[in-house]
Amino acid sequence: MAVYRGEYVVFQLEHETGVEECAVARDALLDLGRVHRADMPPDELINIFESHREKIEAAALAKLRSGNYSLGGILVTSPDLGAA
Repeated sequence: MAVYRGEYVVFQLEHETGVEECAVARDALLDLGRVHRADMPPDELINIFESHREKIEAAALAKLRSGNYSLGGILVTSPDLGAA
């Protein structure tokens, strides 16, 4: 289940060695949805996430496998999704 927290949608990524908490940036979701509204409601951001979940999870998994993330966790951004 994905939840909206501040400027991110947070989700659990299940992979071969466990589960990681990840987040996708609000701006990345807006880019994926091809919308740019400052007042986008959280439920609409969750809908965009669900529509693009496979692509977002693939980007998060690629970051996990490459080690290209900070100690704070895996954050998926527009450049990770080719949506910038």
